[in-house]
Order: sequence, then C-alpha cells, then structure tokens
Amino acid sequence: MAIKVDLEKAFDRLRWNFVEDTLQDVGLPTAMSRLIMNCIRTPTMQVLWNGKPSVSFTPQRGIRQDDPLSAYIFVLCMECLSQTIQVAINEGEWNPLRWGVGEFL
Repeated sequence: MAIKVDLEKAFDRLRWNFVEDTLQDVGLPTAMSRLIMNCIRTPTMQVLWNGKPSVSFTPQRGIRQDDPLSAYIFVLCMECLSQTIQVAINEGEWNPLRWGVGEFL
C-alpha cells in the first residue's frame, strides 16, 4: 500500500517555535541552535507588485527552501512530529485511522 502526503507548502508553514523546540530536543548545543534560529528569523523579503518591489517585510514562519540547511531542519522537524504522533497514539490520546481489519494507517 502507498500513501501520498502533500508537503508542497510544508516548508512555508513550519512554526519557528516548533523548529527551535526540535533543535533543542535533538540535543544541539544552545549556541548552535541560536545561530540556526537567527538565520531563520532574520531574512527579509519583498514582493513584486505591478512590476515594483514592495516594502521589505520579515516572514513570521517557515524556512527558506533555497538554504541547504533547510532540508535537514525540515527532516528533523518531521521526525519529531512523527514521534510526537506515535507517542499520542501509544498513550491513547489519538486514534489512528484503521484501514481494513487490524491495519493502521
């Protein structure tokens, strides 16, 4: 059986506090975690509107897709999310979707 999960916008939707918590959970030194979070939080962006750049703004969530480190951060966050969901299932806080007899989805 195969399941397709659409993660197209997932990079844009990662909340920074979740990223920071994940970096701490995997045991990164505080200085390294701060450096990574500084790189995530400081970029500014502009949008072309009718051919003219808008005023600069700072995004409030998400990670840049063109940064080589972003893929690793994303994988760490997805692994943390997966483990959190598994713990919730094991503790009976979540009920997994059942597909057929005795199979979990």
